[in-house]
Amino acid sequence: MCRSIASYMEKTGKFEIVFVAYDGASGLSSILEKAPDVVILDILLPERDGISILEYMRDIKERPVFIMLTAVGQENITRQVLELGANYVILKPFNMDILLKRVLELYSVKNKVSENDFFIEATPKINKDEAITTMLQKIGIPINLKGYNYLKIAASLSLDDPKLLESITKLLYPTIAKECGSTASRVERDIRHSIEVAWGRGKGQYYYDMIGYGGASEEKPTNGAFISTIVEKLRRQLS
Repeated sequence: MCRSIASYMEKTGKFEIVFVAYDGASGLSSILEKAPDVVILDILLPERDGISILEYMRDIKERPVFIMLTAVGQENITRQVLELGANYVILKPFNMDILLKRVLELYSVKNKVSENDFFIEATPKINKDEAITTMLQKIGIPINLKGYNYLKIAASLSLDDPKLLESITKLLYPTIAKECGSTASRVERDIRHSIEVAWGRGKGQYYYDMIGYGGASEEKPTNGAFISTIVEKLRRQLS
């Protein structure tokens, strides 16, 4: 999770990752030494937990924004960390885009700056077909399988007409089948096969890093979940 969060934040081009720590003791030392603006801190850590770090930092005047991560949704724990000075608590598993939004919001409020300050350079326009191809290849969908082509068409059609995602079996598959001279059942089967092949080769990690999922990367998404997720990500890239 540490690597996934750091990689995601760094790829946005809006942050400098000043350190990544895998235990509370080294984490506290790095906070004191490097004085980061924002700290994303898990409550459960080896050597020194997140609550004890907040306790130590409570009386320090120049302190960072603390965003706490927890797998335990207990009200008493949430209340405790907020009383110790945490700025926000996020329950795991969580969406990386939401985490990014909270980091920007909380930093902006604390430092009295506009969130727009983080978006100085205009993002260059991305070609739709190129974006779809890049994403599918990063996820590891083999280009030699029929399902790869069907997924490209599914993403392209759904970006143009989001209503297709409301009924993938009854609308999207038949539309792809008609375009490719196939049948809806074959389209569904070939897409399923391509996803299973990618996961069988251990290529599911990029997909789960992309959506900020903390579970096991060998868990294969359904066709519908896979298509909907990549379309959502592509729409944000292309907007």
